[in-house]
Amino acid sequence: MKNKSKTIIVSLIMVGALAGGLLLVKQNQNTQRGAYFAGTKVFMMPEEHSGQVGNEVIAQLFVETENEAKLSSIDTQICYGNELIISEEDPSSQVELNKEALGTLVDATVVGEGYKCLRLVAIADLNKKPKDLKGGMVRVATIKFVAINPGEGEIKIDREKTKVGGYNPTAGATDSALKVGEIGDSRYIIQGDNILPTPVLPRSCNQSCGVNSSCGDGLICFPQWWPCSREMPAEILSKTQISGGSLSESEQQTLIQICPEVEGSIPSAIPLILYGVCRNPQCPFKPDCECQTSNDSVINYKVAFANVNGNDAKCVVNWPLQFIVLGGGTSRAYSGIIPQSKAVVEGKLVFSGSLVLTDFGIREVAVFVKGPKHLQMKYGINNQEGPYNQAGGEISLTDSADTSPVYDFTRYPIMAGDVTGVTSEAQDGWINGVDFSYIKSKSLVHETVATGGYLRGDLDGNCQVNSNDVNILKISLQAKQGELY
Repeated sequence: MKNKSKTIIVSLIMVGALAGGLLLVKQNQNTQRGAYFAGTKVFMMPEEHSGQVGNEVIAQLFVETENEAKLSSIDTQICYGNELIISEEDPSSQVELNKEALGTLVDATVVGEGYKCLRLVAIADLNKKPKDLKGGMVRVATIKFVAINPGEGEIKIDREKTKVGGYNPTAGATDSALKVGEIGDSRYIIQGDNILPTPVLPRSCNQSCGVNSSCGDGLICFPQWWPCSREMPAEILSKTQISGGSLSESEQQTLIQICPEVEGSIPSAIPLILYGVCRNPQCPFKPDCECQTSNDSVINYKVAFANVNGNDAKCVVNWPLQFIVLGGGTSRAYSGIIPQSKAVVEGKLVFSGSLVLTDFGIREVAVFVKGPKHLQMKYGINNQEGPYNQAGGEISLTDSADTSPVYDFTRYPIMAGDVTGVTSEAQDGWINGVDFSYIKSKSLVHETVATGGYLRGDLDGNCQVNSNDVNILKISLQAKQGELY
């Protein structure tokens, strides 16, 4: 009887253990299935802008988090039409970050052709405690566009290129991604001014112009009140344009505080507000004769893809790379880069090349590299063996491939797994359940291609998607997100 009782007790314990194990497996699967722990709304305010050519159009970027989540980072692109402009040489000068929310502006870069976009990357101060992060409705930044052409358009947030990070208040949670839900854009209408004929003003290198006139030769007429009156109240700027310089005493004092050089000659300073100068849009705040647009740098590099066996990788052929160089508050992106050579070194496939960084003359940089199905990796030093957790970088460049050193990044290989996105097949900078599901489905049928072919889910380059690719993705899940700064 005792033996029978013991048998029953042991059986109950085993059943309980099995149930507990199944619960843990289910919980683990649920954790891997999605990397988002909360949603967020990203939007611009105000919803509508109206202004005059030559004036600033001030827009504010907001993030609204859900489920008590706290905001810790944002990487977004804010696009605008040719009625507005931001300095491509120093866009950060027109971005005012809310330091209480995100203390560090990592990157502010103008990208795109025709319809331009401002790429903005910002993070909270690293020494800030989670409880001190901002949540709910958070103003991230104020962006000060300059209106240069009459017309109307939108200031749009690019959803596909927007990623938001946050602190998960759930005890023991590791997910830190906020799913971008609702997007709120804003519209603007810019009207041209009926201004006086252009005065004869002394200018070095560039001709003077009316702020809504045409310069020709690819130049744009920029307002001459930049930058001393960037903070000029709209009512004063409007009054000077309408009244020809008739300001009250208090308004004159306000103008003098903003532009001290006009003291004693306010009426004659009004043309500096009403009129502009023809300048190269690549260097809008420098005379054209000082505009350097062909100052190049060169980086010589070696890179490797993680978990790629050099002898078996018959399908690692011309995998295109994207390079982003960041230095001095300026960055440039170079896409579709094919290394010039490859070799098997100690069983590892190593790619080498020399990349000319056109229109990028900064010599001390950090380098971000990603592949066609890989996370973005940051490199700050030669022979790097792990994450470079510092701002900026220590990569020194010259203007020649012969004099620039060769930087070896192969000890910290590019991590694979970002093969698709949530809303499209394009990469989204994350490795999560969507990528896992895609590769798992392809591995079940052993999707195969001939030597030299390309498969999106083939992470080790052996021309087939199989269980090894699933295992590689599981390893990469530890990182989840590409390195942004």
